[in-house]
Amino acid sequence: MGGQIGDHGVITGKNGAMTVSDVQKTKDGKYMHIGVVTEGELSVEDEVTASVDAAYRQAICRAHTSTHLLQKALRTVLGDHVEQAGSYTANDHIRFDFTHFAALTAEELAKVEDMVNDAILAGSPVITEEMSIDDAKKKGAMALFGEKYGQTVRVVQAGDSIELCGGTHLDNTAKAGSLKIIGEASVAAGVRRIEAVTGKAVLKLMNDRQAVLNEAAAALKTNPNELSAKIEQQVNDMRALNKKLEKMGAKVAAMQMVDLFNVSRNIKGVEVVATKLDDASADMLRTMGDDIKGKKDNMVAVLSAVNGDKVSLLCVCGAEAVKKGAHAGKIIKEVAKIVGVSVQINGQPQRVQLSDFLRISVCEDAELELSFSLSPRSVPAGGFFTAKRAQMTMQVDQILSKDADRKLGFLADRIYTERDQQCRAEILDLRP
Repeated sequence: MGGQIGDHGVITGKNGAMTVSDVQKTKDGKYMHIGVVTEGELSVEDEVTASVDAAYRQAICRAHTSTHLLQKALRTVLGDHVEQAGSYTANDHIRFDFTHFAALTAEELAKVEDMVNDAILAGSPVITEEMSIDDAKKKGAMALFGEKYGQTVRVVQAGDSIELCGGTHLDNTAKAGSLKIIGEASVAAGVRRIEAVTGKAVLKLMNDRQAVLNEAAAALKTNPNELSAKIEQQVNDMRALNKKLEKMGAKVAAMQMVDLFNVSRNIKGVEVVATKLDDASADMLRTMGDDIKGKKDNMVAVLSAVNGDKVSLLCVCGAEAVKKGAHAGKIIKEVAKIVGVSVQINGQPQRVQLSDFLRISVCEDAELELSFSLSPRSVPAGGFFTAKRAQMTMQVDQILSKDADRKLGFLADRIYTERDQQCRAEILDLRP
């Protein structure tokens, strides 16, 4: 019956009653009722009365007749190559699989939905007839591909839709109420699936969506009709605010730059500085790194920042420092060795996933950035964050040439705390 679910109802006898939750037809043509005895007992050859849940069946009928109208609309909009490849017709929703070579566009979906609803509103009678298979073919009835039919078949006509079908249907398309498509996706090569609701399920869907709109509008202190404009205004305000924050951040970075230059140390003729910056974004680190290279070509700087659930490290080496042996690319290579990942430094941006929380990004030969993608929980001041039991040590070594008698290292140590299952990330300057 084209994927139609079975009826619900009650079977009652003088000694008991049974609630039926499904009805299936066996291969030898018998109808098997599936359910639970809720009162007394039922015995073989008892005289019983079977009562169908009329409201439940009517909902199934709305869905089934709408499925026929849906297939007709799909063939009209997409072409005659559309064939039914499977369906599921329930009391509260429709799932219809069909042959097609591409995803439906929003315009195509809108056309299909409008065409189905026009057919529903037309109020066409649904005519059910039994006839020979040859007469059905002459009438233009559609059949399921690969399905075997007897000499006598059942033909259901609903408006322009004519199909061979053994399921239950409405007696008029108008009783379907309406149809709303809620999804379209691929289920196999060359097979698409549309999911839809009909009748009262459409009203429930609309009411639920309206409730969401009302909640969103209330949160933004507006009404649903003006929600779109309000959201656009909020987005624009946030963009303007972000620009102001970026300008303020640039000013703060400029002030911090002066402090950095004041605390730099001279190692083998190269100025070296390492520091942690509070609330600095990755972009801000890059900007500061570029400024350092532009103003101090004989400096090696390693900057770190904690933002939300990410920890970033950036190393920059000025041109003069590079000539003296500084090579930030080697840092990332050494770090990768320690954590067990091989990284090839070739000047091209690369990303490597280390377990589920560490990403390494090589910016260029003289820069590196480490970004820790940790748990979604926020990181309070001080660098605390939730993580699994782990301890990882990353030591940055040989920033300068091999014969340098001093080394600069950074240690990111994730210390597991049994009491509150939190970890702390610390960036330490290992000075001689």
